[in-house]
Amino acid sequence: MKTRVQHNLALSQLLAGKTKFSDFESAVLHLLSEMQVSVSQMQQQSSDQSSVLGMKTRKDNKYWEDDQLLEFDGQANRPHGSSIFSGVNLSFQTLAMERDASLLRYNLAVVYFRQKKYAAAASLLDVLLRAIEPMDENVAMHICFLYLDVILHSSRSSSVTEAAAPSSALRQKADALVSYLESPHMFNGLVPLPVSDKKPTKASVAAATAHDAHVVEFKFRLHLYKSKLALLHDNLKGAKKDVKTAMEIFQRDIKPVKGDGVAGVLAPIVGGIGSIYVPPSTAFQNSSALFLKAQLEYLRRNFKKCIKLVASCKQQAVDESLFLNNLGCVHSQLGHHQAAQSYFAKALEATSSSSSRSKAAASKATTAADNTAHPLASSAQAEILYNNGLQLLVLKKYALAFRCLHAASKLMFNRPKLWLRLGECCTASYAAQRETLPSEYKNSLVSSVVGHGAHRRVVLPTRPPTEDVAATSAVDNMASLTSDVPTLSLPFAVKCFRNALLLSQQVLETTSKPREDTAELTPDSSGVSLEDSLELLRQKALVNLAYAYLSMNAPELAIHTAKELLSMPTCTPAHRFLVRSYYAEALCLLSRSAEASVHLKLNDMLSLADAYAREAKADTAAVHANLHVNNATVAILQVPFV
Repeated sequence: MKTRVQHNLALSQLLAGKTKFSDFESAVLHLLSEMQVSVSQMQQQSSDQSSVLGMKTRKDNKYWEDDQLLEFDGQANRPHGSSIFSGVNLSFQTLAMERDASLLRYNLAVVYFRQKKYAAAASLLDVLLRAIEPMDENVAMHICFLYLDVILHSSRSSSVTEAAAPSSALRQKADALVSYLESPHMFNGLVPLPVSDKKPTKASVAAATAHDAHVVEFKFRLHLYKSKLALLHDNLKGAKKDVKTAMEIFQRDIKPVKGDGVAGVLAPIVGGIGSIYVPPSTAFQNSSALFLKAQLEYLRRNFKKCIKLVASCKQQAVDESLFLNNLGCVHSQLGHHQAAQSYFAKALEATSSSSSRSKAAASKATTAADNTAHPLASSAQAEILYNNGLQLLVLKKYALAFRCLHAASKLMFNRPKLWLRLGECCTASYAAQRETLPSEYKNSLVSSVVGHGAHRRVVLPTRPPTEDVAATSAVDNMASLTSDVPTLSLPFAVKCFRNALLLSQQVLETTSKPREDTAELTPDSSGVSLEDSLELLRQKALVNLAYAYLSMNAPELAIHTAKELLSMPTCTPAHRFLVRSYYAEALCLLSRSAEASVHLKLNDMLSLADAYAREAKADTAAVHANLHVNNATVAILQVPFV
């Protein structure tokens, strides 16, 4: 009884916004440790250890073995230093103590989930799943739904690293959870309520009505989760079917009863222990289904319908920053980059204002909004920063794009594509600076002309104009040593491209390992396999790396990089055209123009130039002209000077 009172007091303070999640976590851990101490004392006092009741372990499912470790976010997840995570090692003398411990652990798992501690939440839920038989059915239902949330969020964070979509172990775990929820239980209506011979009372009628409403809520919620899992597995057909069913349930059974703005009611206390789960409002439920349907239309490239679905969500049920971010993503796919960047900028303002409000409220009293929204702000803000950086890069605002992408790298540091975009900001900025050089140098080969007539002399520059830009970059690098944000420079671009190559290679090595239960890599939403997309990313990184080395007057490194790319059998014609041009230029810098002419043969390069013009959406005639100029330059360099 004392444990229940202390827990419910801590829970009420948390839900009232008077304490933080960390405070509630400490309180629950303390209560669990006290329960374990008391049980140990009971075991020592008991002479017959076999009479001590223990939690019934579920051994009929191979996915919930005691010694199994799941991987979330790339690491084995079993918290150390606490016996409450070490499996079912607690013995209880009464079923009430088992139930109390289960509810305490469930609430603790919810706290871990809200704090984004998915590893700890998964380990704790594993303990509960292995002892799910004696639990109350409603508690078991909430445990399964929470574990599905953990799987979805963990798989989402793994996809950020360009890794394969959820591993087979997580897929099987999710399928097992869904199978348990769909098996006959009272909470899904497949097991009828016990019928009494007595005359029904108002209380019994009200209880039956409430049970029917809970069954409807369960079916709606289950279809939403099944749709999310189908999207995670790139099963668009299955996701569409489940979303359609969920929306039909909402329109037919939920909305007519509750209306549009009914707030969630706290879950009833089970066995004297309160639950941290708060049912969502109907507006939030509707918005969840609409967002899922909008995601389906987005993947099907039906962007106009996607905008209508997102805009139809009620403002009070949707986070403003995520709402604006989604609109920005749709406009970006439509090619409206300026409008998309405007939406992303507004989304960043919304996240900043929300964060500032949270900090201001925390100085007085921690509110419930702090506990829910603030832990999510970091990841959401990083994703919005990344999206904003991409749009700024497309709009050729390289400095601003670099700052946004670098800020996002603090959380997405293991994302190969982010490092590729960071390097592209540096090389694009360098190329833009080179375009301004002709205004300062009328001829890059002539510094000045002195004298007249027979005494007229041409003064050649002592160094190529590109070295001035490199010198400026060196000064910027020295300044960046004292700053948290590096500057746009070619040396930093080289680091970024190397990071992209290293991370993509690590992912390829991980996914290329033979697995017993997977025959091929999972394709992404565009239909391209993960291996192909990573190979294409490596090609882009190598092309940019060769350009950076060439611009830094390091032709040997440029040649080495070009050879590596040309040796790839999957190298695209557009990339082959660029890297052969860079290869030839590097050879010319080493006074090996005869070898350079081999790589610029018109018979081979013209077809590659056409492919490059199509991919880069450039003028084919201009690309051909540049190719002829390069061949003419190589021919001139082969003529011996007299």
